Amino acid sequence: EVDLDDSVGRDDDGVADRLCKAKRLGEECRLLCAASLIEDIDPKYYELEHHNIMRDASKIKAVLRDCASSATSEDDEWTKQVEQHGKHEFSVYTKMDVASNKFSYRLTTPIQASMLIPILSVFNETELFLTWFPRYKVPKYQMTKSEKLVQLGRASQIVLLETENQWPIPRRELLLKAVSCVNLQEDEESSSDGTSLNTPSRIVVSIESLDTESDGQYGLKISPSATGKRVAVDAGLVFEEADS
Repeated sequence: EVDLDDSVGRDDDGVADRLCKAKRLGEECRLLCAASLIEDIDPKYYELEHHNIMRDASKIKAVLRDCASSATSEDDEWTKQVEQHGKHEFSVYTKMDVASNKFSYRLTTPIQASMLIPILSVFNETELFLTWFPRYKVPKYQMTKSEKLVQLGRASQIVLLETENQWPIPRRELLLKAVSCVNLQEDEESSSDGTSLNTPSRIVVSIESLDTESDGQYGLKISPSATGKRVAVDAGLVFEEADS
């Protein structure tokens, strides 16, 4: 708990009210709107929930910036690998950053509106990943563990995944934090960094890997991987209404 002094509790900007409203918005997964509401407030008045809102909103904005960049621009160095039209329409682009040894890929595809809720439900039920995740014998590849470690909110969680791979590649471990954000059409505020929130309704998911530097956060003990190599991941999903 953070005590707001009398001057803050009675100021013209309604700091206490904004902090309280931001927590409610955060619980509703409206992170961008919540962050916009409190980004000009001195962090010394934040509670833990407000710090988490600001950090998670920053990751959500990064996902939106990545998805907004044109995959067809030569400056972005994206290479189109697949483009398919017809019954199953999708495009796949890849990019390799040699300096950071970071490989990126981007997939865009339309889905029927009626499939949105079922798809979100499948992604949210992480403990059931083993029931549908593909398994291959040649080359060998399969998921061997899918465990939810912490439920962070209504649709945000930390999960542990393990995969078994073809020799000589050792087992891979992924410790992932997934945060969901609903950006509603009425969330028309704009943040101080120029990120426009005046957009059609959309759902954004930020996915980032955790490692030993996050030990102790979220009430979670994080030790070095005991099964193999822990993979670093920085990813995101954006579901939004397609242009008519």
